Amino acid sequence: MRRYSAPSPLYPTSVVAKMLNMSVTTIRNKAKQDSTFPQPIKNNGKTLGWIPNQLNAWIKQH
Repeated sequence: MRRYSAPSPLYPTSVVAKMLNMSVTTIRNKAKQDSTFPQPIKNNGKTLGWIPNQLNAWIKQH
């Protein structure tokens, strides 16, 4: 039996960085320092990811 791995519904940090034209380090710092920036969640317990709806709403506001 093959295991099926569904695609993650989260944007990884590298995708967020490209979307905002910022470095990965800047994205991580922004999440720590800017209270208006969407907070990442742990994906698979180790990598960070952003919920697309939250990130897209933040982009529209800024």
